[in-house]
Amino acid sequence: MFEKFTLGSLYIMNQYRSAILKGIVFPFILYVLLQLARYESAYTEFTHGSAFSLLHIVLFVIDMAILSIISINTTRIILLNERPEAFKLRFNRRETKYLLYCIGFLALWIVPGMFTGASLTLITYSVFMGLIPLTFFLATLFFTLRLSLVFVGVALDKKISMRESFSMTKRCQWSLFFSLSLLIGLLFMFEYCFELVSSTIGGQTFSLITFILITPLVDTFIYVFSAIILTILYSNAYQPTSSPQAGSMEDAQ
Repeated sequence: MFEKFTLGSLYIMNQYRSAILKGIVFPFILYVLLQLARYESAYTEFTHGSAFSLLHIVLFVIDMAILSIISINTTRIILLNERPEAFKLRFNRRETKYLLYCIGFLALWIVPGMFTGASLTLITYSVFMGLIPLTFFLATLFFTLRLSLVFVGVALDKKISMRESFSMTKRCQWSLFFSLSLLIGLLFMFEYCFELVSSTIGGQTFSLITFILITPLVDTFIYVFSAIILTILYSNAYQPTSSPQAGSMEDAQ
């Protein structure tokens, strides 16, 4: 199943590349412009205080809204064979619900995120002390992945409860966990290495490219790839095998 999630996702991404590009090109441009606005805001007079904090909250919500659109478009392209129009953006009830789920899931990560920061500090004193909060973080990641099919349900306008998602992901829970963990780890390692090179060179141009272009590219790829993995999971666990979309999934695998 691990190979189905990783290699199968790459195969499907290639098969639907034209439609996926049409579905993400405009949101990606908006994401880049948003990063530019965030970069410029760092040099305004409101670098501190409530106004600056409020601005970053607003920009963060817009970030999540754009990435939600990217995930929804990718899911609907693959499972419904939908063909989006380039440079046409819509944000209605479906996208709003998806965004609220994203914010809700991220809220669950506040405490685990604090534990991750604590593990980096504690590991300097003892490896064992550092592993305890890190284990809690990974357990939370594992649990939230089990609930991830609710996002497919929202994208398809189909009700999938968290209980149903937890049940449907039972047989492939570890494959799902390691596939997404490997993907996110590799991409963030790439981003970190690029930032390290830019800081070593010391050029402002490299830092600007990393912030405005590389970060949006990595984030977009993560959301597209994750959405494709969830479509494979949904197709195997829920969709009838006689459907055309299920057939495409089988070919990908």
